[in-house]
Amino acid sequence: MDYYTTCNTLLKVFWVLGPFALFYDAPFGRFGDGASRFSLNGRITWFIMELLSPLSFVAAVGTSVSTPLNTLQTTATALFLAHYLNRAVIYPLLSPSSSPSHLLVLVSAATFNIANGSLQGKYIAELDVFDGFGRIGVFGILLTLLGFAGNVYHDSILFKIKRECNGGYEIPQRGLFKHISYPNYFCEWIEWSGYALFTHSTSTKDPPIMFIIALLATMAPRAYKGHQWYKSNFKYPESRKIVIPWLF
Repeated sequence: MDYYTTCNTLLKVFWVLGPFALFYDAPFGRFGDGASRFSLNGRITWFIMELLSPLSFVAAVGTSVSTPLNTLQTTATALFLAHYLNRAVIYPLLSPSSSPSHLLVLVSAATFNIANGSLQGKYIAELDVFDGFGRIGVFGILLTLLGFAGNVYHDSILFKIKRECNGGYEIPQRGLFKHISYPNYFCEWIEWSGYALFTHSTSTKDPPIMFIIALLATMAPRAYKGHQWYKSNFKYPESRKIVIPWLF
């Protein structure tokens, strides 16, 4: 089994394992346990595990590309790296506080991000046909940017609450928080859906779509558990859904 076949298998493992998070609280964020002997600094853990994805992406592009990157490849690379510049560097720097994380979270996330970053980089490096963006390509870019902006915006709302509550929690009220508990997750799904459209991904064998499935499998259970936590700790709006406005 070669490296990329292993990465493919590992990413699909998260399709299966992700939903099991419905039955336990993944030990990071509001569910972090600072008393555990395997507890790690949350900010540093986040930086390391998120940085592995763009590093793997760049390494895969560099070792797989045979000709100079065309416009589509360059744009896709810029979109991918911009997302992880925000997630790996800007997000932990701007976050007013960070809960402890667990060693298993670091190992799991590092595995996910290395596998995914490698697959995305190889896919983009081999996507060497470019005949103009077209309407679907332009729509994909706009959807990616919309999702990215929404993600950053809703993160900023949570940062403001953390500053005002000295690292604590209260019910967010602005933006899509009026309708769902996890608009940052929803916006990230929109972002990567746009990326999949832009990169001509049409099959579950294509890494961008594989990535979306893995995100849904791992983030939806996390959103459900967080939604239940809000309901048990606050007088929570009954009409507010979990992660998809008006639906779920």
